[in-house]
Amino acid sequence: LHWMKKIASMKKPAAAPKMRYYTIDEIRRHNTSMDAWTVLGDVVFNITDYIEYHPGGFDRIMQAAGQNATKLFEKAHAYVNAKA
Repeated sequence: LHWMKKIASMKKPAAAPKMRYYTIDEIRRHNTSMDAWTVLGDVVFNITDYIEYHPGGFDRIMQAAGQNATKLFEKAHAYVNAKA
């Protein structure tokens, strides 16, 4: 619930950002609690602000930081459609 309130209050971009492509080496550099990215499917997510809200806890979400976490996500959240 706190995460939902936070994202509701965030400023929305005026326009959709330009599509950018990242290499896995770039993703791997973002693997700390102060700067965490992950990949689900073919989308890169900056999960830094979400870490403190993750219901599975810090250690669980940090397993996804800096890597393609598609299989890990699908295993833990088989009922969730990440593309929705």
